[in-house]
Formats: sequence, structure tokens, C-alpha cells
Amino acid sequence: MLMSLDYQTFTGFCGTQLRVTDGLAMGDPLGCLDDLVLDDVYQLHHDCQSVKIHAIADLIRLAPCRTALTREALLTFMTPTGDRQQAILLSAPDRTIILPLGHICPSTRYRLISSDVAGAKLGFDRARSAAFARGTLVTMADGSERQIEQLRAGDNVQIAGHGAQTISGVADHTHHLSTQTAAVRITAGTYGNHSDVVLRPEQRFFIPSGPVNMTTIARDDVDGGDVSLMTSGAIAFVQLFFDTPCAFYANGLAVESHIAELTMGAAKPAGKSSELASMLQMPASGGLAAANGQPYVAEHANGMAARNIGASSR
Repeated sequence: MLMSLDYQTFTGFCGTQLRVTDGLAMGDPLGCLDDLVLDDVYQLHHDCQSVKIHAIADLIRLAPCRTALTREALLTFMTPTGDRQQAILLSAPDRTIILPLGHICPSTRYRLISSDVAGAKLGFDRARSAAFARGTLVTMADGSERQIEQLRAGDNVQIAGHGAQTISGVADHTHHLSTQTAAVRITAGTYGNHSDVVLRPEQRFFIPSGPVNMTTIARDDVDGGDVSLMTSGAIAFVQLFFDTPCAFYANGLAVESHIAELTMGAAKPAGKSSELASMLQMPASGGLAAANGQPYVAEHANGMAARNIGASSR
């Protein structure tokens, strides 16, 4: 039986790692929302150290100190080439944290052009949710299939194994592809999917393997053939939001609704299971594994619910 825990891991940076290199607040680090000045230019420190952020439902905490974080605003920056980069500004009593929604690098200058308080939640939902190309067919609770861009909040999708889950929101955006912002294409028939599936590299999906499904992350399955990277052009992505994580069918492939781990512009965090348990002040479950090609099974830990998201291939 496949199980999943309702938590995610993100990579961010302390506000002290980004400083104004041109503007009114010259030399100042990225501070709280009230201190930000539009049109200031920021750069990431060349020796920056990333931090881990854990999210469980709407609870966001900085690891490993378990400091609670609050979503402050969705920040939009512009690079010298005209590209836009967004990030979530998170705050704690003693610091600010920035969660990039794309790759940022020390050699690039980022001019702050807007701060949107109301957009913080949507931006965070976008960061944590899976994304699929327009035209992807999603299996509904009644067994029919509908194009993902036609779905609305309140629609019910079929979840892997049994039952249904209600969509809480839908968003779409254009994703510009590059070597750093690639998408993954899974060719029709590779894993029982009836059509090509285009998704985020961080997306986790299930591979039918006899009586037990196996899980893998899209980026780890790229082979240059049936599973390939898309690094040029643009894709119209659609995201489905759910109140709790689930696994549903996209073009016949069982996929998870939430991204398990998002790393932008920093080394991939390690030690997820033990550090998460420490953050929650509970013992590690000992049963968590999400390596490529390995079963994904997590036991209950001190009352934290582990949910059944599919026991057999569709």
C-alpha cells in the first residue's frame, strides 16, 4: 500500500543573503515588508547559504529550529534582460526569509518592481503544487476525462486507489523553458499513460510494478528517450490546488498533487525525514523513502495522519 505524508520541503535564503547594490537602501539586506523600497536592486551573496523550509498544510516552519514563518508578500523582481522573477517573502520574529519561485543566482541583479500582500498565498500554492500542460486529461470522480484547463474549484477528481478529492482552486501561467527551468515530457505508453505527459521536474508520479506501485521524481527518471527534458520555448501550465495532498490521474498516469521538495538555486537539502520529525518534536517514522524506483511508504508518527493514496495500478 502506498502512503504519503502531508509535508513538503523548500529551499530558501535568509534576507541577509540578499543586499541592495543600487538604490535608496544601498547596502541594506532584504528586510521586512515595510522596509522594502521599490526599484531597489538586490543581489544574492556569492557564498550564500540556503535554509530549509518545511510546510505541513498551512503551517510553515524554518528547519531545524522550528521557528514559525508567516507569508508576507509575493515579490516580483526584474532582471537586466527583462525577465521577471518572483519570490515569497516570509517573516519570523527575528529574521526574514525569501523563497524563490524560480532559480536565482549571485551574478544577476534583481530590481524589485512590486510587492503583493494578497498574492502571497497564491504564490505559495503555486510553489507547492504540481503543474501540467494545457490539454492534459484529468480523470474525474465519475470516470470521465476532462481537459485540465476546463476544471474549476468544486470539481471532483478520481484519486489513485479509490475515492474522490475536491479541487479547491485552479491557476494557470506561462512557463518559459531553459536549461534551469526545464519541464519533463513522458512519452505516451511509457508508464501506461495514454498520451504524453508534460510536468514539472520536481513532480512525483507512480510507476505500475506488479502488486506494489513504485514512485519516482520526474527529473530522476530522465533518460533522453521516453522521458526527456524540454529546455526551449514556453508551456501553458495549469495547476490544480487541493486542501490536502492526493494522487490523481493525468493522461492515465498516477501523479501526486503536491511537490515533495522544491530546490531553487541551491544544493538539494538532505536528511528530510529526521529533520522533519525534529521540527514536529516527534520520532522519525523510519519508514519514509522516496528514492528513484523505491516504494514510497510512510508509517503513522505520533498521530500525524498518513493517507492512503493508491494501493494498485489503475
